[in-house]
Amino acid sequence: MVYEGILKAFQKVHAKGHIALEDTKKSDFLFATSAPIVNPHNLKIAFYDVEGLYEEIPINKADAVFTTEENAILTFQKRFKCPVFHLPLGFDPETYKTEETEPDVDITFCGTLFDPRPKVLSWLDAVSDNYKIRIITPSSWRSRLLNKGKIDIIADSEWVPLEETIDYYLRSKIILCINRAEENKNTKLKNRTPGRSFGEAALNRCVFIDDSRDISKFFQPRDEIITYSLDHHGSDLRACLQFYLEEFEEFREEVAQAGTLRALKEHTWDHRVAILVSKLHKIIH
Repeated sequence: MVYEGILKAFQKVHAKGHIALEDTKKSDFLFATSAPIVNPHNLKIAFYDVEGLYEEIPINKADAVFTTEENAILTFQKRFKCPVFHLPLGFDPETYKTEETEPDVDITFCGTLFDPRPKVLSWLDAVSDNYKIRIITPSSWRSRLLNKGKIDIIADSEWVPLEETIDYYLRSKIILCINRAEENKNTKLKNRTPGRSFGEAALNRCVFIDDSRDISKFFQPRDEIITYSLDHHGSDLRACLQFYLEEFEEFREEVAQAGTLRALKEHTWDHRVAILVSKLHKIIH
């Protein structure tokens, strides 16, 4: 879905010339998000590392690089000796559509179970008598769950399609996001960019995300998105849930609406591709 979103947004602007998705003599740049790259006319290459591959990026030459991770900029500058730009992931608003759906649960998590997700999800056991909680994960990850509380666990397929994930989110009051731990010890977590959270925030649901990555560059914490600490054995997360589910429900709805407006205003693939094209035009001219 990431590649489809980029493609749809890129097709709206690349007809203006200079930049192409496939090799053509009329273009100055060949834009790519994966390898191998077919480039018989030896065009300049603009590569967008949407997977955050860092030094494992599968190309040998680039004339401009866009990366989802700020802390990868120096690595790419040293390797390719070319301009490198930070460009976070975006989302397609035609995919992440808000609907007037009545929530049937309080909290929903959907995703794989890389660390620290099993631990964080286990913290919800303590409040499972108070809230309706749903966890959706591919069946191959089911064994990593530590939960023993009254939680609706759906793990009956190898992969959960994005459209199905969005439907689950729309049926929830709160979308719970848990960032993956970084496998690369040289990576500074605080500089990493949250990925799918941009689309999740556009669903007019209150998004909770842990503070292991700096979200403040993209959303205003407490006003447009709720952050919680991974410290204190889950007490901060549970306190936030109680506040927004029991004490001040109207605040939760305000946060959801503000987050959606911010996402649609600044974080769609159209916005990302417009920035990309603008940077390349400056290099061309």
